[in-house]
Amino acid sequence: MLELGPPIIFCILEAILPGGASVPDSLPEKVIQKVRSTIQDVDKDAIVAWSSSVMEAILADEKLHISEHELFSLLQEWGKLNDNEAEAKELSRYIRLDWIDPLVLSDAVATSGLVTQEQLLEAYRTQAIAAREIKSFCQRRGPVWNDSGSVVAAVPELEEHGVQLLDVTSI
Repeated sequence: MLELGPPIIFCILEAILPGGASVPDSLPEKVIQKVRSTIQDVDKDAIVAWSSSVMEAILADEKLHISEHELFSLLQEWGKLNDNEAEAKELSRYIRLDWIDPLVLSDAVATSGLVTQEQLLEAYRTQAIAAREIKSFCQRRGPVWNDSGSVVAAVPELEEHGVQLLDVTSI
C-alpha cells in the first residue's frame, strides 16, 4: 500500500465506508490499520474534513492506539471545527468516560457540554466501584484511645503491614 499521510487516509476511509465506493476486500482493513497508526498525528485540517460517518467509524474502533481522553478531545475539536456540537454530543456515547481520569472528567469533560450529568455520574460511580475493589475501605474510625492513652482498638490495616502504634504516654 502506498505511504499516505493522515489527511489522505481519512478521505479514503470516507470513500470505503458502507454506501461508498466499491473496493477490493483487503483495502478497508489496510485503511483502518493506517488510521489506527496515524490517529495521534491528525491535525485540524484533517479533522474539519471528516464527515460524521468517519468520526463515528473512528470512535467505534476498539483497536485505536489512543486514550479515551485524547479521543474525547478529538471529538470535541471535530464538533467545534464543524460547528456541529449537537452531532459531537450524540457521538460522545462511544467514549468510555470511566476510563478518563476523574480530574480530567471534572475539568475538561464536564465543562465541554458534550456529555450529560447522568453520563458523568455513571462514570464516577464506575470509577468509585473499581477503586473500592482495589482498596477496601475502613468501615470505622481508628485508632480508638481510652483515657489513659493506651490503644483500645488497633487498626488492622496498619497491623497487617507491620505498623505498630506508638505509645505516647511514655514519652
